[in-house]
Amino acid sequence: MQKLLKTNNNKTLSKNKYLCLEAVKHFVDEEKSLGILLKDSDIKLLVQIIPNIVSLHVKEPLSGKYIWDFHKLEELYLYVPSQTSFEIENVHFENIFQRLTYLRILDIRLYDGMSRLDLKPLLNCRNLCILKVNLNPLKNYICEVLLLPELACINVMLDWDIDIQSIGNVDLYDFKIYQTNEFYHILKSQSERIIGLAIDLLFLPLQANLSSEILLWQGGSMLKKLAICNCNFSPDTLIDFVNEMKRLQILSCRCWENLRNEHVLHFVKQCKELEHLDVSFSSNINGKLLYEILGVFKNQNREHPIRIYYQNSGLEVEVEKNPKFWQRQRLIKLFAEFPPGSEEGLSYVYRGFEFDFNHI
Repeated sequence: MQKLLKTNNNKTLSKNKYLCLEAVKHFVDEEKSLGILLKDSDIKLLVQIIPNIVSLHVKEPLSGKYIWDFHKLEELYLYVPSQTSFEIENVHFENIFQRLTYLRILDIRLYDGMSRLDLKPLLNCRNLCILKVNLNPLKNYICEVLLLPELACINVMLDWDIDIQSIGNVDLYDFKIYQTNEFYHILKSQSERIIGLAIDLLFLPLQANLSSEILLWQGGSMLKKLAICNCNFSPDTLIDFVNEMKRLQILSCRCWENLRNEHVLHFVKQCKELEHLDVSFSSNINGKLLYEILGVFKNQNREHPIRIYYQNSGLEVEVEKNPKFWQRQRLIKLFAEFPPGSEEGLSYVYRGFEFDFNHI
């Protein structure tokens, strides 16, 4: 069994021998590239080899057995990202939360199929800060989950229970998953706590009046992150909303069909604390926008830089044409990648939504 083991001083170790590596703090399952499936028996062995890990990333479909023996575990990521429909067994899920008292981050999103997990044991996890979970199991416990004292972020994936073979014409197929009750419940019940919001509109069927619905909770002035992706309605509907976001630090307009220079420029003018701007996959903006942003910053006497993420957007031509000029700029930093904390691909958060909270 060969694994990628990351120690607390960032060294990488490749081991085949049976020994105890007490200094190893992080484990990432990379077996898939070798064509070998990680099994429950491997987890049992790993508990003896790397007993002190605080972070465990597993991509393979496991029952969950023996994971609870990593007594110092703080971060658990199951089958991420993988297209498996096999899910951790509820009996082992319960054992995990009876024994892992330090757990802070939990990612149990099932990417393919309908999740059947019973989340009741999770309610005993009083240190949980970040929860990534499917919508179906959350429905029965959403009120209790939102009361977890340390909860700072909840990422909800819409369950995908569709036979790909039945789709037929991809261009005509409606990919929307018409389940929005929990989204609006969080939006309204947690209005005073919300400081971040991310939505994938390819799957979540919200309408063009989204901004007026969001304004109902009067949380715009508190937002530090806003990511609305795969959007096909006009950004004009968000203009008034953006005017309230004086504290915004992260803005993702990824894959906006109707996004244009004037919209982005307005966002930049209004959100003076903005540090990350994601316009990836937005093709109707162009390189002129970058020069206009420079002009805005000059008038604002801005001192801190903005990081702009432009992959597959209309900015690519300008960046490739004048790379040295943009490399010299102090206030604009350009990246052909995705912002920190983001999913890769067409949306900041994949097939669902995410809320960030102030602590209770």
